[in-house]
Parts: sequence; C-alpha cells; structure tokens
Amino acid sequence: MVGRYQIVEIVGSGASAQVCLARRRSDGPDAPLVALKVLRAELLSKGDASRRFRDENRILTLLDHPTVVRGYGLFDYDGRLVLELEFVRGPSVEEQLGELGPLPQAVTLAVVRAVASALDAAYQTPGPAGLPLHIVHRDLKPGNIAIDLTGRVRLLDFGVAKGAFDARAAQSLHGVWGTLGYDAPERKSGINDLPSGDVYALGVTLFVMLTQYPMMLSMKVERHDDDVQSLLKNLPRLGIDDPRFGELIKGMLSFRYQDRPDYNAVVATIDGIQTEAEGVEAVRSYAQSDLCDLYDGRKRIEPSQHGAWRLLRFLEEVNPTPLLGRLTQAEASVCLAQLMSLPDWEHRSSELEPILEAAYKLDLTRFVRVVERAWVPGWKFWLTQSRPGEVETALLVLNRFERPLAQKLATSLTKHPIERVAKVAVFILS
Repeated sequence: MVGRYQIVEIVGSGASAQVCLARRRSDGPDAPLVALKVLRAELLSKGDASRRFRDENRILTLLDHPTVVRGYGLFDYDGRLVLELEFVRGPSVEEQLGELGPLPQAVTLAVVRAVASALDAAYQTPGPAGLPLHIVHRDLKPGNIAIDLTGRVRLLDFGVAKGAFDARAAQSLHGVWGTLGYDAPERKSGINDLPSGDVYALGVTLFVMLTQYPMMLSMKVERHDDDVQSLLKNLPRLGIDDPRFGELIKGMLSFRYQDRPDYNAVVATIDGIQTEAEGVEAVRSYAQSDLCDLYDGRKRIEPSQHGAWRLLRFLEEVNPTPLLGRLTQAEASVCLAQLMSLPDWEHRSSELEPILEAAYKLDLTRFVRVVERAWVPGWKFWLTQSRPGEVETALLVLNRFERPLAQKLATSLTKHPIERVAKVAVFILS
C-alpha cells in the first residue's frame, strides 16, 4: 500500500515528537510541502502526551493569525498520532543566533512585536462558545520562533500551551512547563497559565536575540532584580545605547508578574522606538539576504539515510485513519449519546477526546445530569447515583466547554465524601 505522504526531509527530533517535511501524494509532485509532527512511539501509552497532541491540534484549529503556524489536521496511524502543519520555509531564531550571531536591533524589536501581537490574539480570540480562548503558549524561546524567507515572523510549537477550553491542567496540576532560563518565577509555584508568564519568556528572548547571551536569573526575589540590572549594564557595551531597550526588558522581567507590562503595552513601547512599517521592512531585508544564504546552505540528508528513517517510513507505506472532522451540535450529541450508553464510558478517553475536539458546539445536558446526580445532601450521601469517575469526567468536560457552569456545579461538591470528586471540584474552583 502507498501511504498518504512522500517524505522529503527529516528535520529532527524533540522530547515528545519527530518532525519531517513531506508532500501529500494526492496533491501531485509539485504540491507544497507540509510539516509532520509525529508523536514518539514510546509515549503512546502515556495519555497525557496524546492529550497534549490533541490539544495542540485543537488550538491551531481555533487560531487564525498570520504569525501563528497553521494546523491542517490530526491523523491516527493505529494509535500513532501525526499532526500536519504548515511548512515554514526559514530557520528558527535559535538557528540564526547560532550561525549569524545577535539579530539586528530593528529585526529583534519587530520579532518581539509580532509575537506579542500573536499572543494577545491567542489570549483574547473568542472560542466556539463566544468566550475568550485564553491560550497561553508556556514555552516561548528562540527555538519556537522562526522567520520565513519572505520576512514573516512565525510562532511555532503549541505542544504545552494551555487554553480555557481544555482540562489538561487537572492531570498536570503541579507541572511546570517551559525551558530552563525562560520560565517565570511564579511557575515554580504552579502558576503557569497566566499571559504574564509568556511576557517574561518573551523578555528573556528579547535579551538573547539582542546579545546572544544566555540569561539565568535567580528565582529568589532579593537577587532577581539585581541580576537583571547587572545584565542590562552590558547593553551599551554591546552597542545598544537606547535606554528604552533596557527599560522594556526590565519591565518584562519583573519578578512579580503583576508588575510586567501586558502584550499591548509591549507593542506600544516598541512602536515608540520604531514604527511597525520600519520593523516589517527590516525583517524583510534581513530575510532576503542573511536568512536565504543560511537556509539554502544547510546540510541536507536523504530521508532514507537519516537515523530516524525506520521510525518514520510508515508515513510512506500506509494510510492513516482521519480523526473526526468538525461536528455539528446534533452530530456530536448523537456520538455522545452512543458513547455514554456504554457502562464504562468515563474510561473511554480515546473515544471521548476526538468527539470533544471535533464538536463545534455541544449539548452539555448529559454531563450536567451526571454532576447533579453526584450529590444528595446530608446523611443520604450513599444514594449518589453517579460513579466517581463519571462525575470527575463530566466536571472536566463542562470546565472545558462552559467554565462558569462547571464552577457553579462544583461549588456544592468541594466537601463531597468521595475524595477524588472533591479534589476535582476544588481544582475547578481554583
């Protein structure tokens, strides 16, 4: 059997996925390339890894912003998840720093402005229910920002992003995402879903792009600001004389997240240094000269000669099962009714997740009934009709689609005699 894709280049491997460039066979030999992000086989048994993959697909489906890389769909190869993404023809900022040194000041400011605007859109964009998506990237760094050869800034890798529509944090309540040196101080305390954390990471990225120096700041309040001040003293020596650069970085790296500027304030400060048009032109000129030479000069290995070939060749040999496309409310309700008629529906996350992911709107009545049956006041608590697992799953689903409703229902369950039910209720209210 001939598979859906022809692999053109194997780009590399990360902690959770392997990435390659491919062409859809059905689109012909001259079709544009797509990027394929393949979940590592050893993570298939870990539900949280699969859940993050599905979340990333859902986030990229919901977002429509010129700076954010587009997602084209999620495919299942007998449990192996493959995310098809827009191909960004250009090097990451991390590659640029390694090969070319610090970015020009005008380019650096334009990159930060574009990313801040994209992050603001991701946080404010309304979701299917009309409420803001509140997406936080949580892993901003030079390796997750690219400039394509036309001069467009691109924001990549939403693999550990968090949005108001998902309940993944219930499984990773104490997890601290991100990359060492880019994580904000409050994330050590488990506060990892605020946009101010991304502002901090973007501030570190700004400093690194300007100087090529790594930044490792103390996570203790009494030393943190002194560390920042010491680093900023070096800016004039590096040819960065405009004090507004230092003030911007200092604000973005404030120890207290309440003291950091928001995305719009970052954009406004940059606009006070250079106009948006000047930044766009600076990036375009930089891309068409330095980046073209860097990108075209990269060493490329034939896919079959790459060490990861045997792990990825299945993409050329077999066809996937497409996961559910966008469902209407009526279609989703039928799928849910069929699933919830099974005696162990709450344990069938592999079947429930695709329905939740694909549903444009969802009738939540079934989940509300499960939660309402979870509590009988006073001494009759043993008359609870819903199993603890059902209540937990129903609450998390409601929290994903209709958070105010979930919080209202959770209020009466924080002292539930079954600990797992009380725990998830407390989490939702927190």
